[in-house]
Amino acid sequence: MKINDDFTVPESLLEKYQTILGVHFNDERLLISALTHSSLYDDVRITPALYMQNNGGLKYENYEKLEYLGDSVLGTIIACYSCQHTKFDDYAIKTGKSIESVLTDFKTLLVKNDNLKKLENQLYLDQFIIHGNSRNDLSSKYGDVVEAIIGAIVEDKGLDAAQSFVLDLFGLNGLDDDLDDLLDKIEYLDPKGKLQKLCEDHILPLDYGPVLEEGPGHDKTFTCKLCIGDTHIFTGSGKKIKYAEKDAASRALSNLDWLPLLNLN
Repeated sequence: MKINDDFTVPESLLEKYQTILGVHFNDERLLISALTHSSLYDDVRITPALYMQNNGGLKYENYEKLEYLGDSVLGTIIACYSCQHTKFDDYAIKTGKSIESVLTDFKTLLVKNDNLKKLENQLYLDQFIIHGNSRNDLSSKYGDVVEAIIGAIVEDKGLDAAQSFVLDLFGLNGLDDDLDDLLDKIEYLDPKGKLQKLCEDHILPLDYGPVLEEGPGHDKTFTCKLCIGDTHIFTGSGKKIKYAEKDAASRALSNLDWLPLLNLN
């Protein structure tokens, strides 16, 4: 979001974004803080004190504290929702998992950062995050901003409003078909574990590595190779080595054409 020359946030854009969110704040300063990335202060003309003062006396200079609050609240909301639905018990019986394991997996499925980043298009984060002129890719921060927005809603309007926002955001307000779809995705939470078990069952060697690092120190991308048997190689990438390995395992599981070649059928 482009701010004014006096470093204030345009009221028209704040109004527009609140309409997109479906939440109108009593204190818009909380929304400003939730959308502000610390790179804004890379501009030597803007200090946190000046920005906070010019925007009516912000409580927070960026989204980080609200992110912490939103992260905790998001987990609580999803946990409460999960405990109120019998479909989780049915799924546990069907899969032979403990109910605790199912509830934990479902919570992880929704609130892990990678999934929150996917809400970018729904919330138009690329257009409304307030940041500096840094060329660094901010997409890795989208999940943090989602949590900050939730934190801002809690502080401004209370837990009930935040719960309504979260359930709408994830499509969980009474839509059983959406819940069924999400439960079906639980098995894909741990592709490395699933692939490991598959290889162990068929006595197949499985190896990750080597790792290639690209990009500056503060924004590296890692690429790893996954070898199954002697000839089958998959590659994966991510912002951390474990994400790169997970991506490679997901790619191996998404195309099982190699299974007959290894006499697994």
